[in-house]
Order: sequence, then structure tokens, then C-alpha cells
Amino acid sequence: MKIVVDANVVIAALAKQSITKEVLLYPFIDYYSPDFLLEELAEHEDEIISKMHTDKAGYQKVLDILTKKIKIVRKAAYSQYMNQVREIIGKLDTDDEQYIAVALSIDADGVWSYDPHFKQQKVIRLFSTSELLSIIKKGR
Repeated sequence: MKIVVDANVVIAALAKQSITKEVLLYPFIDYYSPDFLLEELAEHEDEIISKMHTDKAGYQKVLDILTKKIKIVRKAAYSQYMNQVREIIGKLDTDDEQYIAVALSIDADGVWSYDPHFKQQKVIRLFSTSELLSIIKKGR
């Protein structure tokens, strides 16, 4: 199963011990994200470290574990989908464009996000944490 993971999911997995982190680390789902994810994480680094109640080294250790599980897709691999995506979601939230473009470029099963803008488009399936957890439990 191929799932594109949004930054808000990764931030939630970093910020606290949760089911989100467990689902993200599940071995039989392949997670992908645009290289833009790394920019978003860097932008929110101080806030995430504060929520983690740790220092930069602790943050980096958890980040390394999570980003080893997520395949980062470079913009060159999905840029040809950006015009199509702008028609789908660009008016809703331009930050979401790259996640949808990656999903189209890798023929993903969907996007895992907490962002309500994804619900307003009908091209890519939106997964919630509980839906992915249900899929995981059925697979065991």
C-alpha cells in the first residue's frame, strides 16, 4: 500500500507519543512525501521541540527514525502534475498541492492528512489515522 503522508501527520508523530507514530512506523505500508515536507518540518522545528519536551538532539533522533520510513520524492519526479493539481486543490490550500502531485506521480492509494482541505477534493482518497489503523489490524 502506498500512502502520501502530510506534514501535519509527521508533526503529530514527532510531538507526542501517539497512535499516529505507531501507524507511521508500521512496516507494511510504504509512505511517501514531497521534499517540501523537510522544509515544513524545519519551519516548525522549535515548536515541535517544545511540544516534545526535549532538546534538538532528541528531536533529531526521532526525526531520523520517522524520515527513514518516509520515502522523500524530489520535485523533479512530480512537477509535471502541478498544473493538474492546481485545478484540483490549488484554490483551497497551495501547501497541499505538492502532496497531491506526489500521490498522482506514484499512483498512491491516498493521502494521510489531518488537513480539512483534502476532504474538499475528490481525486485522491483521504485516509484518517483510524482508517489506516483499521487496515493494519485487518492485515495482522
